[in-house]
Amino acid sequence: MELKGFIGVGPENGTFIPAEEAYAYALERCAMATEKEKEEFVERFFSGNWAEVRGE
Repeated sequence: MELKGFIGVGPENGTFIPAEEAYAYALERCAMATEKEKEEFVERFFSGNWAEVRGE
């Protein structure tokens, strides 16, 4: 079955994003994120195949 898009619930209630626009919409929303949300996103993104490098 073909994916047509996504329909919002909660704060996005009623918003429909066509599948072909989903990536751009998601990137736009990430750019609008709070600093805490950005930190959480980076933490999740780099939690799999990445190791932290720390130093002074």
